[in-house]
Amino acid sequence: MTTRTVSPEAPVKVHRVIVAASIGNALEWFDILVYGFFAATISKQFFPAADETVSHYIRRYVDEAGEFVKTADLERAPVKETFRTQQDRMLVAMGALAVSTAISYLITYMPTFAVRELDLPASTGFASTLVTGIVLTGLTPVVGHLSDRFGRTRIMLIFAALILALVYPSFAFLVAAPGFTVILGVMFLIGVLKAGYFAPLPAMMAELFPVTSRATGLAVSYNIAVMLFGGTTPLVIVWLVDMTGSKLAPTFYLMFLAVLSLFSVVFARRRLGIH
Repeated sequence: MTTRTVSPEAPVKVHRVIVAASIGNALEWFDILVYGFFAATISKQFFPAADETVSHYIRRYVDEAGEFVKTADLERAPVKETFRTQQDRMLVAMGALAVSTAISYLITYMPTFAVRELDLPASTGFASTLVTGIVLTGLTPVVGHLSDRFGRTRIMLIFAALILALVYPSFAFLVAAPGFTVILGVMFLIGVLKAGYFAPLPAMMAELFPVTSRATGLAVSYNIAVMLFGGTTPLVIVWLVDMTGSKLAPTFYLMFLAVLSLFSVVFARRRLGIH
């Protein structure tokens, strides 16, 4: 009878972590650069400046939104105007976006969470994200249409409250009984909650800002919120799990952001008149 000695896990080398992170960051920038290059190439191929037919068609049949036409001749400094008069609206937009962008990054982190914390195969984690993506693709346009009929903030408040109420018990069930069917069911639910809250969000954020500073307000608030609440989500989740020793720690972060988003949407509805 032979015995097998299990060697202790090798310590992680810092330089390898730095190199891996750098490669990932480089690939992201490569993706952005490739997109920028091909966007310019496609525009030249399909919308050439010398082809008056295309330009004439666009100007003839594609109308500018009426509210933008009315402000086209106004002299304005949108960046200065936004930071001087729209600070509260930018904060509300960032708060409303918080839980949505955190869930997005949680979805991308689920394969790692499934392997590291639940001892599930990587294929199971990836399958769960696929299910979530299918739900988001199919359900988001439906909820968006409903928000046009019943109002943005009403639907967002309902789903933000559902996120706050359901995220902990659903993950508690997943941690207690990890398995292929369970993780698919939980991530299906996460997809429904994400779609329900996110679908009205872009229109609600646009309605927060006046026409003259809408693009600037959206750009600033969106990018800051994604940086603060999205990009840090995997780091916060890993840190919370390591600090608390609880596999349910990610739900605490999502619940906190759900409360923040709830207050933001309530403020938008009651103080800023966004419905």
